[in-house]
Amino acid sequence: MTGRWHVFRTAPRGLTYVTEFIMRSALLPALIAGLLALFPHLASGQLRLDVSGGLAAPMTDLSDIADFGYNVAAGLNYGTPPMPIGGRLEGSLNGFSLKSTNDDVRVMNATANVVVNLGHRASSPYIIGGLGIYNSKFPRVDSENAVGVNLGGGLRFPVGGLGTFFEARYHAMLGNASSGTNLQYLPITLGVEF
Repeated sequence: MTGRWHVFRTAPRGLTYVTEFIMRSALLPALIAGLLALFPHLASGQLRLDVSGGLAAPMTDLSDIADFGYNVAAGLNYGTPPMPIGGRLEGSLNGFSLKSTNDDVRVMNATANVVVNLGHRASSPYIIGGLGIYNSKFPRVDSENAVGVNLGGGLRFPVGGLGTFFEARYHAMLGNASSGTNLQYLPITLGVEF
């Protein structure tokens, strides 16, 4: 039963709701303040929308019970390759099929990331990393929230008049194993910036 702890668990309660409330009430004002700080740059053309999708590889304990899955994401980017540092606010949905049943696992997240551009041209690599709030949902149990971190890299390259990118980023939820909030996965995506 050790490999299926998050599918057949009984969630510990008590401080879970208090901790979740504190995380949500602190994260929302921070995200709103970050968005408001970026709005003046909309007129300068440095604020862009991106959409991406691709493969999500389960890592550590999740790889024991789940197969490869999918990732879809949308984000708001600030900064261009001539600037050394930028940012990205992003939301994504990841899904993984369980190996032992016909059910699946879903992980949603909202992250705030720092982007370090490693070149000054339109075709250039970058490093991305940040933190966010993650929500995992297993079959027949309540969804759980946890804070998480991510770190990865990518390559921007123009295709026609579009800015496109290829990216791989490791995500780790910083929760505990008994509540299924310590999931780790690696999305490998292709995206477009508008």
